[in-house]
Amino acid sequence: MKELKRFGILFSFLLTLLCSGATVAGRAQPVPDLAPGLSLCDGKLCVLGLTLGDTAMDTANALLTQTYGGLVNKSWTSISYDNVILRFVSIDSKHLEGVQEDYLSAPRPVSVGQWLARYGIPCAIEPEPLQLYYAGFDIMVADRGANLDVEAPIKLVFIHKADKDCMISGTRQPWRGFTHYSLSQQ
Repeated sequence: MKELKRFGILFSFLLTLLCSGATVAGRAQPVPDLAPGLSLCDGKLCVLGLTLGDTAMDTANALLTQTYGGLVNKSWTSISYDNVILRFVSIDSKHLEGVQEDYLSAPRPVSVGQWLARYGIPCAIEPEPLQLYYAGFDIMVADRGANLDVEAPIKLVFIHKADKDCMISGTRQPWRGFTHYSLSQQ
């Protein structure tokens, strides 16, 4: 009986040790960046080194076409970067205002669950089309009706200067978790 008790204690200790080692090894792995090229430049949001709101669109177009090739228009430039199609947009044709990332073109689309695990919960949600709002980017979810689940693929990400994304008005509601949108309004 004592041998069985010792075996149980030893087995529990080894199992705990193995699980702890696997956890440490898993946490040591770098978390993949789901928004290709997104970073901070001098404390401001930038994509591929281009600062949103500050970089002149002519400068952005020249740099992007020289480095990555792609399609150029006066108010936008479209390139392929890290298997995601990026469209750099200017509203006034003078300054880079935002970047639209087309995730459905990627070989493995990013899911809502992956995005939430990496960037946290959004500050607001809107039903049609289903969008999640963060300070600095909006996420459009591929059409699944008004249902939102962790496996739903992300269709587009629009990265821009943080402004009024988290304001609650009209159909834009605070995040209330994974539920049917009509239930979250109650």
